[in-house]
Amino acid sequence: MREIGVYLKMRTKKSLWLFLLLGILSCSDEGTTFDLNGKWVATESFGLQFIEFYSKNEGRFGLYSKDFKNHEDFNYRLFDNKIAIDFINDSEGETIHNLTFNGEDKIEISGLTVIPENPPKSFSRYNIVTEKINGEIALGINDIFFDFDTGIRLKGYQINESRCPEDVVCVWQGYASARFNLIVDANFEYIFDLATDSLSPELKNDTLISGLKYTLLDIKPYPKLGEEFKPEDYTLIVAVE
Repeated sequence: MREIGVYLKMRTKKSLWLFLLLGILSCSDEGTTFDLNGKWVATESFGLQFIEFYSKNEGRFGLYSKDFKNHEDFNYRLFDNKIAIDFINDSEGETIHNLTFNGEDKIEISGLTVIPENPPKSFSRYNIVTEKINGEIALGINDIFFDFDTGIRLKGYQINESRCPEDVVCVWQGYASARFNLIVDANFEYIFDLATDSLSPELKNDTLISGLKYTLLDIKPYPKLGEEFKPEDYTLIVAVE
């Protein structure tokens, strides 16, 4: 009986290791489940360069600037922490690049530059917003707004909430604020804070940069007693004129 017990234990360990090995192999072949879906913006460029993966094996490189929009479509496949890219209108065949995931929303891809050192390029996942209605934009915390008419690129983050919650009586109604990163003409970067209330003792709710006025109209949702919101739950309503 002891020999049978030892044999079963060895079979169990062998089956477990085989299961783990198969799991590792299934994550490294062309059927990998890495989540690349969405737009990935180049983090080291003031211009709006991005890669969009819109299906399991199709994507495109994009470049936006003032009055300019360009896309280059490609097919791709993933294997062994690498990505093979084959441009649809290019007869040179696919190129192989190292692909590194730095968390859920940051990646590095090698071999995309032409400088001698050829360091990997870093990308972060964002939604790219280009719609503006009556001079106003709705900007989520994971959004980048780009305007083809002016060439501005705007991102909001670091929200601070001190507004009096709904159905609560407060001595002072308070305000909410956000920090913004603005890039103008792919060359000049500005970082500034705006508040929802123009009577804020610390921050103003508008600023004028390079001939355009930016006003923080609202931060949604409004706070409710006993309810907490995550940064990604907020939407910034900004007027640009």
